[in-house]
Formats: sequence, C-alpha cells, structure tokens
Amino acid sequence: MLNTFVLLGKVHSLPLIQGTNLSENQSTIEIECQRAFTDNGVMSDIFTVRLWRGIAESCKAACKIGTVIAIKGRVEVNLQTKAMELIAEKVEFIR
Repeated sequence: MLNTFVLLGKVHSLPLIQGTNLSENQSTIEIECQRAFTDNGVMSDIFTVRLWRGIAESCKAACKIGTVIAIKGRVEVNLQTKAMELIAEKVEFIR
C-alpha cells in the first residue's frame, strides 16, 4: 500500500523548534501551494506539515518566508482525535 504526498510551494510561516517529552526536536511549517483551474485562474492552499529531528533543524536554519521548497512525506491520522497530519520525510530547498 502507498501513503505518500509531495508538495512544492513557498514557505508561508517559519518553523519554531519545540522539544517533546522524548527529547526529540519537532516543528511545524506552513507551505503555500498553488492549484490551477481550467479557466486559467490560480488559487493557493496552505498546508501545515510536521517536521522532526534533523529536518526540523535544517528547515529552521535554511528557510525564510517565500523560500521555495519541496516536501515528500506521509499522512498520519491521530487515532484519538481523528485529525489528519502531514509528516515530512524529505525536504529539498529549491531556491
């Protein structure tokens, strides 16, 4: 089975590193991605993506508002809250 997403967009909000009770760094980042319509219109969606450990630290060091990045990851659902969460597994800085 396959559980993968890929986003290409601009950083909308900067990550803020937080420590968890397991002493692992984590953060979230918001990415603005454009989607095209058939009538040549463009609209943006903003996705919140969870970053862990080294990925969180790399994004904090390299990202600025407007930085173009590509994120590949997986989708997780919290069994207690039923909330869906995007988890980054790989991040590439485009510019």
